[in-house]
Amino acid sequence: MSTDSLQLKKLWPLPIFLGVGFFAAWLASLLASRLGTGKGFLAVGTLIVALPMCLLGAVALRRGIRSLHGLLQNMAWWHWLWILAWTSGFVLRERDAHAIKDSPTDAAATYRIILVVCVGLVLLLRLGLRRTLWLRSLFRGLVAGVAVYAVFSVLTTLWSVYPALTLYKSLEYLIDVALLAAILVVVRSTEDYKQFFDWTWTLYAILLATVWIGLIVAPQLAWEHGFYTGALGHRLVGVLPEQDYNRVGDIGAMLSLIALSRLLSMAKRNVNRLGYIFVFLVSFAAVILSQTRSALAGFAFGALLLLLFSKRAGVPAFLVFAVIPIVVLSGAGAVVWTFLARGQQHAQLASLSGRMVWWVPAWHVFLLHPLGGLGAYAAGRFAVLAKLGYTNTSTLHSDYLEMLVGNGILGPVPVVVSLVGCWYVLIRSVRRFAVESMERQLTLEAIAILALLSVRSVLMTILVAHPPLHFLVVLGWAEFLRRRARVLVPASVPQPAFRAVASSWLDPAST
Repeated sequence: MSTDSLQLKKLWPLPIFLGVGFFAAWLASLLASRLGTGKGFLAVGTLIVALPMCLLGAVALRRGIRSLHGLLQNMAWWHWLWILAWTSGFVLRERDAHAIKDSPTDAAATYRIILVVCVGLVLLLRLGLRRTLWLRSLFRGLVAGVAVYAVFSVLTTLWSVYPALTLYKSLEYLIDVALLAAILVVVRSTEDYKQFFDWTWTLYAILLATVWIGLIVAPQLAWEHGFYTGALGHRLVGVLPEQDYNRVGDIGAMLSLIALSRLLSMAKRNVNRLGYIFVFLVSFAAVILSQTRSALAGFAFGALLLLLFSKRAGVPAFLVFAVIPIVVLSGAGAVVWTFLARGQQHAQLASLSGRMVWWVPAWHVFLLHPLGGLGAYAAGRFAVLAKLGYTNTSTLHSDYLEMLVGNGILGPVPVVVSLVGCWYVLIRSVRRFAVESMERQLTLEAIAILALLSVRSVLMTILVAHPPLHFLVVLGWAEFLRRRARVLVPASVPQPAFRAVASSWLDPAST
């Protein structure tokens, strides 16, 4: 019997498992009844599924609490700022464009502004006291691209259609990037960056947990009905904080890839395999229930790269040449297509769920103002969507079109340079590390998440929307590898030059 099983037997008595199992069975029956299927049969079937899920959940919870305890014991000042950046992104209410213009700030907006200002003030204070000299780090390497984009976005305030919104949103993103630059100054080892990864994924896991809690507490609010819900008739959303189905799909796909990555790359380590299996199942279920197709495509792309770089090419080959043809040629193919279509006709699918209705006018707006755009973070919402009557939609659902309309032709360039550079560094680095090394594991995770974000960035605003913690932690890891490679120069380099490079990163004053 494994160690996890023995500890589970001691800490989780059977009556508790049975009680939780019956509760999970009741919940699953409730969900299934919403799909219009008989409750009695499903109660028995879901009970069979619920009991092992409860066992997996118990193992995952116990190990998760232990891991969280370890993270809390090693928290530094920047961990708290990362939390503030994370919580400042909570959506506590939704307002349309008219409400924003009539009353730019309300209680929820003030809450967000205060948290962002706190992060910015702490960074400036540490810079002024020379405790963390992050300014040079902000404009170096891969971080420089997103930093330049943020600075240019601030400049577009001068000609923005809504200067106040452009200024705040641009400064908000600049503070996010500055925080990453500061973290890269103080994080010196792979072990420390591994904690940075774990801390970030833990925060997203908490967000996903709130989605499932909302489903239990307020199922009528957790199911969103309306257009394009397909065979399920609803899509899973977060209740508090508010998270639309796209965000639920993003988080579910991301955590699914993290769990899959660690199951593949840590196979020979003392890893919580049962816990990661649970995380994968729960996260992937969120992707399915949210019916976010591009998140599912991003997950598939990330999983494919994981299998290839993990030297398990036989698995994707088997899927391509065996499983996929069987699914397509059998009745299962029709079921899968019905699910993916979400009740849409071919014309609706061709319009990318109505995005083309926004993108075509947005492209015309860009052609009228190609040099500087109409203001970062404001042009898409106020110069395009509001005029089309979509006052409740906040972005154009595409990072690149949002940047083109807001910043002009040069807007996406620095971000794309950082994105491409991140891909280059990660792919180049993954083969340099030993199979069981922590560096290889983190690089594989970063590649998988970057694959997801690259797919989603075409159809959602995800790279330059506050707070892009998932993108920044991956970008930071690529930059960490790049800077470490520059410091670890060959022995043939003259010693004074090596000292000059190393001293810029190993100076105690910078911490």
